[in-house]
Amino acid sequence: MAVVRLGDGSRRPRRFMGALRRLRLRWVVAAMYRRALRRLRACYAKAIRDVLEGAALFGAARADAGV
Repeated sequence: MAVVRLGDGSRRPRRFMGALRRLRLRWVVAAMYRRALRRLRACYAKAIRDVLEGAALFGAARADAGV
């Protein structure tokens, strides 16, 4: 069976470029994960603040009602 390979016989630059591409992709994915984690922390902190504020308001409303 005949096999045809396209391109020149030099494989070294292609390996280097492939490694560079994989490394860049890892950096991009890591940056995306860091950004998502930062957003998640901000949302979580905001949700906790809202819950504590709501509990304080509810406690104040109960105290005003005399319950």
